[in-house]
Amino acid sequence: MNGPGGCNIGRSRGLYFQDLEGNVIMKALSFLCVAVLVAACHPPQAAVEGRRLLEQGDVDAAQKKVDRAVKAHPGDATLRRLSIEIHLARDDRRGAVKSYRGWLDQRGKDERMLNFLALAVLRWGLSSRDPEVRLAALQGARKTDADALEAAVAKRLYDPDELVKTWAAVALSRTPAGADVLSKQLGSGNAKARAVAVGNLARIAGKSAIKSLMRFVTDSSPEVRAALARGLGGVHDDLVLEPLGRLVRDKDRDVRAAAVAAVGRAGCKGGMDMVETALNDSYLGVRLAAVLAFGELGGTGVKQRLRELAWSQDLPTAYRAGAKLARMGEDQPLLNAIAKGLVDKKWTVRAAACNAVSTIKQNSVALKLARRALRDPEPLVRAAAARAVLSQGDKTAAARVGGLLIGLGCKSSDGDMETVCIQGAEVLLRTGDRSALKHLERLALKAKKAAHRREALRIALTGGSLLELAADVLPDPDPDVAIAAAVLIYKKTED
Repeated sequence: MNGPGGCNIGRSRGLYFQDLEGNVIMKALSFLCVAVLVAACHPPQAAVEGRRLLEQGDVDAAQKKVDRAVKAHPGDATLRRLSIEIHLARDDRRGAVKSYRGWLDQRGKDERMLNFLALAVLRWGLSSRDPEVRLAALQGARKTDADALEAAVAKRLYDPDELVKTWAAVALSRTPAGADVLSKQLGSGNAKARAVAVGNLARIAGKSAIKSLMRFVTDSSPEVRAALARGLGGVHDDLVLEPLGRLVRDKDRDVRAAAVAAVGRAGCKGGMDMVETALNDSYLGVRLAAVLAFGELGGTGVKQRLRELAWSQDLPTAYRAGAKLARMGEDQPLLNAIAKGLVDKKWTVRAAACNAVSTIKQNSVALKLARRALRDPEPLVRAAAARAVLSQGDKTAAARVGGLLIGLGCKSSDGDMETVCIQGAEVLLRTGDRSALKHLERLALKAKKAAHRREALRIALTGGSLLELAADVLPDPDPDVAIAAAVLIYKKTED
């Protein structure tokens, strides 16, 4: 049988010798082998004592003991893992990564140790004193779906922060304890926590929860009402029409948008009148949700109605309707909307027109329109145009513009230009030019804005950078960036 640590602890074949003297000798040898194997399976005494000190809260003493032991036995995996845990208990992510690097010096590439480091950073986040860090780590743990984190997540069911507690309940909603906490959080005094509970209970429990959730249609918080609408969108039953029918008339525009979108996602054709009315809403978000819902519900006359919307002077609505028609095999309405959008005064509308090109299968007219935007005065429009021509098969033009954007954005000291650098590098990378990686790797470590460091890391790893880059990011001063890096590491090393 396999004993602790995977050691094979079994009986020696010598036990079956018939000769009495030989039998006695072989028994002795057998028990000696077992003793040696068992000893080998036990962690070093310094690790046992270090673990005890760490669990008692004497982190300084634990570190002194384990540091001495690691110097004496640098290739011992148990000691090295404990060293990483102790550094993180001291809130020292840089020290944890340094300890991991020390392991590499001894053993070379080892994704198991890197996987352990990522999980240790997530556990560190889950036990942080800062509720925002705990929440970020909890969301990271949900993305990994790692069994090894279940115990640490379960502790958050008793978190003093209402939002953290609720998300922990969502993560463990399949367990009795998680389901119980999620149900109790419906009555939370914290509107954000209540919204998470309401929306996720609707999503998880389906139509069986509709009756109990009806009271939240009139909740004092628009965030809760919008969450209810989003949750009901996952329930494919006409029972949702009653609460959604009230929410599409809500005084809050975001609630209306969520409710209209939910009608489409739920596939309730009985809600077509609600969607038609929403097409005339004063808020763009509601109108866009209505176009999407209209296309999802389908039925007779859908194409004609989408054509009418695609000719609208409301260009974002026209893009949305045209994209739906393009997916149905009719490109011209979207091409017309793109042509109008590319000459709009607002750069965001021009960029959206370029993005719309990517929804059309390779089309010579779409490519011609996108090429015009490659000379746009706004760099982010040029980046969108480069992605558009790339989607239409023109790698040469995309690579040229990607290189120009790198020259413009990557040499600037302006933090806002980091976006231009990232987008230019991503375009160049998608054309097959790996020289863009050096810019992404630099920004993953040194970009001024945390969101840019996180995005640069994601693209760099997608494009072929080594996981050691993510390990270098783990000490990032922004915990959200470090947690994002840990999640990326776990996903890559768990494959």
